[in-house]
Amino acid sequence: MIDKMGINTGEFQLYISTLKSSVSGIESSMETNRTFNQTNIAPFTKDLEHIIKAIELINKYQTLLHSDIDTLDQTGKKIKETDERLATGPRINTTGPHPL
Repeated sequence: MIDKMGINTGEFQLYISTLKSSVSGIESSMETNRTFNQTNIAPFTKDLEHIIKAIELINKYQTLLHSDIDTLDQTGKKIKETDERLATGPRINTTGPHPL
């Protein structure tokens, strides 16, 4: 049986910070409203369309990652709060019968 269970909040926050900086490192500086002015050759225009689609997907992926990181951060904070509440709360006798 497990005697102790907990979360290392310092290490957890370090991972959250690392994730945040990694997601911030994903950059797509190209605008998605670009067109070719000098050519209408199909392979080039199709490539540009694919690049634009890829950039839009990267931006969506980055948004989802930010949302996931925020959820992880909130979950870690709730675990810490619950852990502190349980640690300072009244001790419950775990032996013998208990009223329902």
